Amino acid sequence: MGLKAWFDARDIPNVTELDWWDHADVTSSVDGRALPQPVRVHFTPAQHWSRRTPFDTNASLWGGYMVEHRLGATDAWRFFFPGDTGYSADFKTVRERLGAVDFLALPIGAYLPRDFMKSMHVNPADAVQLMLDLDAKQAMSVHWGTFKLTQEPFDQPPRDLSAALQKHAVATDMVWLLRHGETRAIPI
Repeated sequence: MGLKAWFDARDIPNVTELDWWDHADVTSSVDGRALPQPVRVHFTPAQHWSRRTPFDTNASLWGGYMVEHRLGATDAWRFFFPGDTGYSADFKTVRERLGAVDFLALPIGAYLPRDFMKSMHVNPADAVQLMLDLDAKQAMSVHWGTFKLTQEPFDQPPRDLSAALQKHAVATDMVWLLRHGETRAIPI
């Protein structure tokens, strides 16, 4: 909510604004062909702030998204991207309202100094709790090791993630730590 006018002013078509918990169904591919099954995109709450200029702080919503693909009449495969976010009870609510997550883009970086970053970026310990709250089957770490945004060293998030996984007795292969340029097939 709050950004469609920005896209309209730049003649960018096919923009759908969503409020938290709203969803939109994608029924055709980029080239206009009908999809055999619609793909549903849910907009979910996240704990962060928004800003496009120095004068519009929190004038639009910030959030994550759940992509849901129906595999049959009842079964769905779910991908979740929580966005930039601090830890909150929203993730338990996402699980309750939308179901367990099959594949999760798990943010693990940009978290120090903690007193300043806690409300807007999870640290690896929070990330593991977020993954558990969502009942995620598989995760891939994101939001670390590319740009120097905060005070932790580039190689600190994986070490902190390993400690958090061990503390919660979660297998390390539950979270992929991809090297730059590495690819893997997402299990569906």
